[in-house]
Amino acid sequence: MLGLIENVAKVPVIVQQLGPTGIAGAYALRRGLPFIFVNGSMPTVRARFTLAHEYGHHVLQHGMSIDKVINISGKQPAKEVEANSFAAEFLLPLEALDAWLRDRDYPDADLNVVVELARDFWVSALVACYRLLSAHRLSSKKATEIEHAIEQGQHLQVRLPDTRLLPESLVDAKGRVRRLPAEAEYALLRALDQGLLSEEDVEAKLQVPRDELQAFQHRLAVNRADEI
Repeated sequence: MLGLIENVAKVPVIVQQLGPTGIAGAYALRRGLPFIFVNGSMPTVRARFTLAHEYGHHVLQHGMSIDKVINISGKQPAKEVEANSFAAEFLLPLEALDAWLRDRDYPDADLNVVVELARDFWVSALVACYRLLSAHRLSSKKATEIEHAIEQGQHLQVRLPDTRLLPESLVDAKGRVRRLPAEAEYALLRALDQGLLSEEDVEAKLQVPRDELQAFQHRLAVNRADEI
């Protein structure tokens, strides 16, 4: 997902550990260039939704947005509702959702189905329920029942194998204190490679230990070899 937004949409993403009390995410423009910020301290499913939500602000041209908390229920400003809808569809496209349901012979949507859908698409159970409702694959009455069960924590009791359909690059990014946009990290490593910066300088900017920096340098060497 990080690669899609950075390499295809050309929007740099910063992921940094801010703790549970930090802002969830932000979208901003600096000198006319857009960028997205995501708090890496959140669970992966929340970080993914935050990233998609902030990208929604970009696509929908909402302008700068700083989101302390992102909620998909309750009364929200119009721009936040639009960004939530975009994020849910971005993470669970209708074609993929219908293919998933078709592979399971279009099951009656209940809490177990919602939890399985959430697992396979790296979203929360609440987002999975919200998306089924917005796609008209779930009735309002049933969605209310499932949301109530989720609020009571019943979804946590549903046991499923931890096998997901898709890998997620945010898992690695969240494991670091700070993950800069890919182009920025590449530029720092090139500067190190060319002797323009010391290892200490690059370690401080990337906030990674020496062994991880060496792994970064190895990937840079591989990428350079591929370019030749």
